[in-house]
Amino acid sequence: MPAPDYYETLQIRPDAGLGVIKAAYKALAQAMHPDRNDSPSAGDEMARINAAYAVLSDETKRARYDRLRAEADDGSFDENEVDAEDDAYEDLGFDWTEEDSPRVSALVTILEAVPIPEASPPDWSACVVTPTPLPPEVEQARRKFRPKKIAVLSAATVVLLLTWLFSLEGAVAVAVAMLFFAMWRPYLTAERNARQRAASQAVGEHEAALADWDRKVSNRALYELQEVTHSEVTAYEVEICQQREYLKTLFDAEAEAQIETYLKSCTIADCSVSGLGPKRKQTLIDYGIDSAYELDRYQLERIPGFGAGLVSALLSWKRTCNESFEATSLSADATAELRELYEWAKEHEAWMVSTLQQAGIQAYSLVSDTEAARAEFLPQFEKIAMARAQAIADLIPLHKR
Repeated sequence: MPAPDYYETLQIRPDAGLGVIKAAYKALAQAMHPDRNDSPSAGDEMARINAAYAVLSDETKRARYDRLRAEADDGSFDENEVDAEDDAYEDLGFDWTEEDSPRVSALVTILEAVPIPEASPPDWSACVVTPTPLPPEVEQARRKFRPKKIAVLSAATVVLLLTWLFSLEGAVAVAVAMLFFAMWRPYLTAERNARQRAASQAVGEHEAALADWDRKVSNRALYELQEVTHSEVTAYEVEICQQREYLKTLFDAEAEAQIETYLKSCTIADCSVSGLGPKRKQTLIDYGIDSAYELDRYQLERIPGFGAGLVSALLSWKRTCNESFEATSLSADATAELRELYEWAKEHEAWMVSTLQQAGIQAYSLVSDTEAARAEFLPQFEKIAMARAQAIADLIPLHKR
């Protein structure tokens, strides 16, 4: 069935760029989508819009469409002609929809599913500890010193009051000295120094244990392995895509060559179009048109004596020849190149599978090593973390007034 002009369907010019095509399709799809348009013909119109966009948005299909459109009588042609050539290419043995290697995809999924072990060190601040009380002699000295402190604070308050009332010079210095004395706690000096030294030592040991933990219980090697493997998989996928594009180019060229050869075998001498007698056949041959392959509307219209009806009949005969084409086996050169690419793909896939298998084994080995190191180092580290928490907590009683 003749299909409408795809450019007219999308309401664009034949020289429109891809951006214009996409914009036109989006606008028309929004206007004609059955969910938004209640018209009974919305579904059919949307189907025509989709068909036009499927051809014009694909560079290869659009080029074939433009060629066939130029050869058509009325600017339209059988809507299956563009895909017919693709079907002919698939007959040559190449599946354009072939998916990625299932083995590679499965191994990538397995590698991504490797469980990440817990490698963070316990938080020392979460340790529950009770501050160690001050020794009895320190508490006794505190009680004895308290009345003196109260007396000195009271005296300092009186001095400051007198200084404010009578502006006594030098009294401020006396009051400040008295306040410093009240704050001085000589009975805590030895205990404070001992506890601060213990806290400093505990913090140092904990920091050293953290560094040791980072060396022994770390997922760094696992993350690096995953990153390197991901890069290798990405590079592999890029190379495979490039080879597939090359294969498509190879098969396009092979199919085009076979079509060209076939059309050239449909000679003008064998053409039985009405109105094309021996004299006009010779005229075509004199103009360099020996077969269906050389038939072109532009050239035919400039041959004297060839009216529009005859030109249309000749182009119709060319389309008939084109539709009767059946792809044959690949040429020897194309077969050799295809075999070489196939062997390369198999070897590359085998290498990728081997790499992923080794990465998986190494990843699970690293997980096992991390879990074993954590189980071995955790009790010692928890003891050091508890010691730090206790040493920090023991500083609290020193601030008791």
